[in-house]
Amino acid sequence: MSVTAAIDAVFCPSSIAVVGASSDPAKFGSQVFRNLQMSGFPGALYPISRSSPEVSGVKSVPTLRDLPAPVDLVLLSVPVQHAASAIEDAVAISAKAAVVFTAGFQEVGREGRALQDDMLRRAGGKVRLIGPNCLGVRNFHLPMNASPVAKATLPAGPIAFVSQSGAFGNAAMAALAEARIGMSKLASVGNMADLNHALIFRYLKDDPQTNVIAAFVEGVPDVPQFLDAVAEVSRVKPVVILKGGRSRSGQRAALSHTGSMAGDGRVWDSLLREAGASVVTSSQELFDVAAAFARNGGRRLGGRRAAIFSLAGGPGVVAADHCDEHGIELPALDDKLRELRAIVPPYAALGNPVEVTGQTKREHLGTCAQAIIRQPDVDALIGIAVGLDYKEFADALVAANGEKPVVACVVAENSETILAREGVANYPSVDRAVRALRHLMDRATDRPAPRAPASVDAAPLPDGVLSEARSKIYLAAFGLPVTMEMVAGDADAAVAAAQKIGFPVAVKVSSAEIAHKSDVGGVVLNLKTAPEVRAAVDAMQAKLGRVDVLVQKMVKPGLELIVGAQRNGATGSVVMIGIGGILAEVLDDAVFLRAPATPEAALAALARLRSQKLLDGYRGASAIDRTAVANIVARLSQVVAANPGIVEIDLNPVIADGDGATVVDALIRVDNNQGELR
Repeated sequence: MSVTAAIDAVFCPSSIAVVGASSDPAKFGSQVFRNLQMSGFPGALYPISRSSPEVSGVKSVPTLRDLPAPVDLVLLSVPVQHAASAIEDAVAISAKAAVVFTAGFQEVGREGRALQDDMLRRAGGKVRLIGPNCLGVRNFHLPMNASPVAKATLPAGPIAFVSQSGAFGNAAMAALAEARIGMSKLASVGNMADLNHALIFRYLKDDPQTNVIAAFVEGVPDVPQFLDAVAEVSRVKPVVILKGGRSRSGQRAALSHTGSMAGDGRVWDSLLREAGASVVTSSQELFDVAAAFARNGGRRLGGRRAAIFSLAGGPGVVAADHCDEHGIELPALDDKLRELRAIVPPYAALGNPVEVTGQTKREHLGTCAQAIIRQPDVDALIGIAVGLDYKEFADALVAANGEKPVVACVVAENSETILAREGVANYPSVDRAVRALRHLMDRATDRPAPRAPASVDAAPLPDGVLSEARSKIYLAAFGLPVTMEMVAGDADAAVAAAQKIGFPVAVKVSSAEIAHKSDVGGVVLNLKTAPEVRAAVDAMQAKLGRVDVLVQKMVKPGLELIVGAQRNGATGSVVMIGIGGILAEVLDDAVFLRAPATPEAALAALARLRSQKLLDGYRGASAIDRTAVANIVARLSQVVAANPGIVEIDLNPVIADGDGATVVDALIRVDNNQGELR
């Protein structure tokens, strides 16, 4: 059976059996069966119970094998030790899919993991599973409520929600009810023993009832599959993701909650954004942004320029501050809106924010809105009215939304109803409205990066940490530009090396055991004569012992960057680009990319760094050669992707100027025992 057919059986079954149904209303299975009835599910319902001959007025049978006809979907609420045999029964009756509510599997440790693996083995791919350890699924259009949560006041709508946390499903319904917008599908996926985010995202991509996909994600068992699915789906529909386990404490909670290992938050933010997702950091933002995309109806904005149209000064000023924070431009409009002076009070502000005040005659508000939205340098409108319930203002925003996207902060009951009915995204505070608009604008400019094909062959390394010299020899073989240098065992050899390389030079301790050379006095820079080199080597070896030294050609000054790569089970193989040298930890400005990456993706990552002024040349410095840096990032990504034993590469600094970029220092750590990650 295809994955699509299986997921179709999950969301659109013609018949459902509830294993563990009960006449006791306090039992989980009883609640699920009753909710299916109350939701108006149009298909056949079968309670499976050994203890209750009848459940909610429907005659039960003891096992699935006793059913009079096959069913599409099985809902399983039985003790953990009986789950696998129930799945075996589902296979025997040719069920297509099962939702396993039962907890006590992978999330509790090794023993639970064994039970989960046994259940999946018995399913054999013939019955596809949602869960276990989940709170079920809903289809608001069918309708179907296959969950224990009875509250179902939310109308059918365009937003699908996929969550590893069952509780977030309840939060989604509450938040979207407040936003006055409905849902299409809801899936609590729990441990994802079988059907996972990626497979459900791809199904929803082709679902005509879903226009926006929102998701709460904790752990990801198959990172490449997940990111490929996000990239594929986000080209068609917005995908809004809240990633749990961003902090160290959050990672520990994720491990105990779902049995998954969550990756570093900044890495995930970069990878998800690279794949085209809208990344959020709170549940409020998750549902605000999903609602904005749903209201916007798939339109892509023309740019990042907005106009603020307000009936009061204060909220408009605050909105302007938030626009600046989110990189939204507010073009000056004074001269372009001069014709409005005849219909607004003399103290109205027409610059941007455009604050016409509540004293403007209401019949003129539509004229004002149209004059603003039709400006060629305005891509979107932010409408603000707090406490002034003017129907004409709400109507003006609705009409403007027909021209270009509008988000609003209108706090007035009747106006809120108009905006919700007519599909204008409205929020109770200006910060939430501006934040939602920023995500609409980001989607217009952030497109999924093309995947780079593998282009280098593997070159295995022994376990351990390579010295700087060995690391650079290895990287140079893959075409990375490294400094000219030679290893020397004593002062005489160092002087000879310096004379061959050409002054000025740097002398560094060359040892795999000393990662932070500067901390131990293991770096001396800008040596211009043979005596200076001899003195530096003698002093270094007197302090550190008879260590080898690295004599290195000095690189002309430029911007110090850090380029790195890492491989772990939570995020797969990634590369990093950021501000390096002594500013690395101070500025903490870095972006991550999935490996292997294209030079084009690396250029886009450079553009996402906060420190653009440094890259463009600051206080007389030349702008860096971004293409040269991007080529280093892309080439390094190929190296780490092709060599599964490499767990970490650190190039710090990479010195870049207007003429190119050079790897000045390098460190490679190898662990061949970690196993090849997908």
